[in-house]
Amino acid sequence: MKGKTAKPAVTKTQVTPAKKKSANKLVEGLSAFLQAFKEVESRLKEEYGDESEDEITSGLITELASAAEVIIDSEDHSSAFIASAASTLEDALKELDPDVFERTEEEEEDEDEDEDEDDDDIDLDEDDYYEDR
Repeated sequence: MKGKTAKPAVTKTQVTPAKKKSANKLVEGLSAFLQAFKEVESRLKEEYGDESEDEITSGLITELASAAEVIIDSEDHSSAFIASAASTLEDALKELDPDVFERTEEEEEDEDEDEDEDDDDIDLDEDDYYEDR
């Protein structure tokens, strides 16, 4: 290759206009998703109160399922594609913060206490197992 210089290969650090445009779309879309998520969460907190975490979570799941169903029906995306995108986002978050999905010891202790309280509610007697002897 005398006299000719080889073009440098595109590396991961080089940002082409197409990559920048795609990255901007992801930023805008994720930002819009998170803003909408916060709005729905806020509405549910007003509806159920801050102490009703289970109802709020259930409401968020219902809203997300409805939104996913609309996307699947109208935009020709499969549930597998949406799951893949969500999984990839999870991986990206773990790359940014490896402990992002780890539960704190305090959360685990709270759950253990809740389970212990539930166990106390159960009142089984021998008579509950047998009808007339």
